[in-house]
Amino acid sequence: MQEREDALAEEEAGLDELAAPAPDDNPNEDDYYQHESLESARHRADVSPIKGERQTKSRLESSLTQVYIVSYLIFFSIFGVLARIGLQALTIYPGALVANTDLWANVGGSFIMGVLREDRLLFRRHWREHVQNAQKNAGSSPANSHRGLDTSDTPDQENIMDAARKSFTSARTGIPAYVGLSVGFCGSFTSFASICRDGFLAIANDINTAPISTKQAGVEFRTRPSGDSVMALLAVIILEVGLSIVALTCGAHSATFLARPAEKVPVLNLSRMLNPLIVVLAFGCWLGATLMTIFPTHDVWRGRVLFSIVFAPLGTLSRFQISVHLNKLVKSFPLGTFAANVLGCCVMGMSYDLQMSSAGSAILSCQILQGIIDGFCGALTTVSTWVLELDTLRLEHGYFYGACSIFAGVGCFTVVMGSVKWTTGFVAPTCSV
Repeated sequence: MQEREDALAEEEAGLDELAAPAPDDNPNEDDYYQHESLESARHRADVSPIKGERQTKSRLESSLTQVYIVSYLIFFSIFGVLARIGLQALTIYPGALVANTDLWANVGGSFIMGVLREDRLLFRRHWREHVQNAQKNAGSSPANSHRGLDTSDTPDQENIMDAARKSFTSARTGIPAYVGLSVGFCGSFTSFASICRDGFLAIANDINTAPISTKQAGVEFRTRPSGDSVMALLAVIILEVGLSIVALTCGAHSATFLARPAEKVPVLNLSRMLNPLIVVLAFGCWLGATLMTIFPTHDVWRGRVLFSIVFAPLGTLSRFQISVHLNKLVKSFPLGTFAANVLGCCVMGMSYDLQMSSAGSAILSCQILQGIIDGFCGALTTVSTWVLELDTLRLEHGYFYGACSIFAGVGCFTVVMGSVKWTTGFVAPTCSV
């Protein structure tokens, strides 16, 4: 199993959800902050030798694992989008403090990503195997490997645990459930495109605050100076990005804090039972939702959810493939995540334009466009991976990458949506009433 995980780790090294070091890369609380950058983690994976014969054998044996990974991505993308839509319904209420559509989802998904990157509980069976291998390679006795995260003050033991941690981080690519949770659920639960869309709407003074207003909305449009529009954009960016980064770190701290108590929980090997079950559930749920869209979907909530479920796996699988092939091209700039986020912004902007025009006058077309916005674009773009990359890249690279992503995303919406907003104007979509 170790050989298969190593081969998959090299083949899919572009997934930054798996390649990046943990946000809280200092579980022993040393005198100064020890943090490995994403670039150095990628370099270590690139120079790690894997024998050709073993790699060929592992790839032949990993075909079933690839099926499991795709199934987990489909399954968790569906539930990630459902969780985001459900959280919108809970957090958009009269008197709510902010009108940002997916603020709570972005914060929650980033928190879960932080937990997963530091986790030693959900996948402890794999973690202990890497501890045993590290002890074996170091020539020490694996008798105490059941202690899992327990470390001594000796340099040898610290080096063993550090080697096990790096090996376990690299090998997570071969664990279908971990790929499904991090790439599938967290990536679909969060939405980078919604941040950029809300940023443009803040510039255009068109954020809909009626659902959270405690007073009846008036019909009179209130203009404001351009400087106030800049402040509104900054408020959206600072609030969304800042809280997501804080949530990522808090999630990592929570996982580190719970690591030792979690060792008392018995280890269960559920993969043999869950993996085949997820294949049936994933494709069954996807097919079932697709068939249900054949029937009339005049109910706003039912139509929005069904079409979002249909389009969500397409967005997640597209982001997965884009990241696998493009992220490893430039170590200091995650090109795959950047391309997926920008592409999602463009598609969301065009869908929003169509929905706010005569094309969205029919309820069915309006619901399909809403499904593309919530399902495909929401799953194609991700905040959890993006803030993980910001946190683990070297400082100058992280700031450059973050600024380019924000400028490109908001710029796409400004061009695509602004050309309609400032010419013909928007009309209320049929499926919103």
